[in-house]
Amino acid sequence: MIKDRRQHGESVAGFRVCENGDVELLGDAEVETIVERGLREALEQLRPPHRPSLH
Repeated sequence: MIKDRRQHGESVAGFRVCENGDVELLGDAEVETIVERGLREALEQLRPPHRPSLH
């Protein structure tokens, strides 16, 4: 089954395949949110562990 998750007037910016095989059409805003979340998580993993200051 295909589910349309776009907001009114948005074009299809991407899609996601769910575990049950459904396909969700994603609009610009949702794809942007997913990308931002992924970048934030990747940056968190790259950040060195917190070290107490030497002052």
